[in-house]
Amino acid sequence: NPPISTTRLSSDVPGKSGHPSVKDSPVTRTQATILSAGIKEFKAYAESRDPQELLKDLNEYFSIATDGILEYGGYIDKISGDAVIGVFRNSPFQKNHTIRAIRCAMSIKKTLEQASQKGNQLLARAGFGISSGVVLSGPILSQEGKETAFIGESFKEASSLNMMAGPGEIIISKDVYQTIENLVSIEPLPPRETMQRTESWENFRLLH
Repeated sequence: NPPISTTRLSSDVPGKSGHPSVKDSPVTRTQATILSAGIKEFKAYAESRDPQELLKDLNEYFSIATDGILEYGGYIDKISGDAVIGVFRNSPFQKNHTIRAIRCAMSIKKTLEQASQKGNQLLARAGFGISSGVVLSGPILSQEGKETAFIGESFKEASSLNMMAGPGEIIISKDVYQTIENLVSIEPLPPRETMQRTESWENFRLLH
């Protein structure tokens, strides 16, 4: 992976009352792997459940997914609807961000499958998309204070791959596969057009 480069924000960002403004804050440009998890056919599942039961099922899914991302050294970027987005980067103490993201997805998948046998069928519907690329990160202001924001095309790609995945499937991008091709068994998928791009790219279903 290329070395991490750091730039500075060129201007102040006004903060809310009581919050310090973000001035000359570091913006980091580095390679990262993005994991996008989501529930397949979530709308149909939600319509067939009592709201309280649905929230209970969702909370169990969110707990397993976020715990898995944190366990493998990832950062929870966001939870939106039924989607959980994790970011994996290298640090002085944790290397191989792509391998960690793959192992994380497999671990979450296994845990969800086992937990679904206790009655929460929502857990058996999760699919995963994993991509990698250059990501910009830096501080932004929120109601809680400063938080880290991530920006990069890999987030859109991971989301698109997640949409392609069926229940229990892990779909990885070509860049991810080229990084770990000696460590995994895959099934190539035909190129397809996506909502975010006019061109198509190669994708792979992770088997082992």
